[in-house]
Amino acid sequence: MNFYSLTALLWNEPALANGWDALAPMTWTPDRSDRVTLLGLLVALLVVLRMLRSLQRRLDQTSSVREYIGIVSALIQGVAALTAFLLVGSLLPQRVVALMPWVLLASAVSVGWAMRDIGASLISWVILITEGEIKPGIWLHNGAD
Repeated sequence: MNFYSLTALLWNEPALANGWDALAPMTWTPDRSDRVTLLGLLVALLVVLRMLRSLQRRLDQTSSVREYIGIVSALIQGVAALTAFLLVGSLLPQRVVALMPWVLLASAVSVGWAMRDIGASLISWVILITEGEIKPGIWLHNGAD
């Protein structure tokens, strides 16, 4: 009994019992209306992002709402980047679109390689924030002394 047979038994789905053949790859062939929709979504996201940024600048520096707006802005930036990626992908020929998973893999590896240095700095920043303020003249020890 393989994984797909077990999944078919658990979900009572006969199509999954055949394995990979039943799970045909999904393809998307965008037409003009899809491209217009993606472009409209991208423009709307950028307008909302611009409005949130202007609202964020007007708020007090210590306001917690300002932090939440920053988080929402970051999420909208991610959705806008994904929408732009889909829009560019819909304009490319099908031969080039077939290579996009490899482009994403290479991008993920490069971002992951860069994040290994940033991750250590982020962890040390969190430790410094939770421990308290460091002033000139304070001696730091690593515990081995």
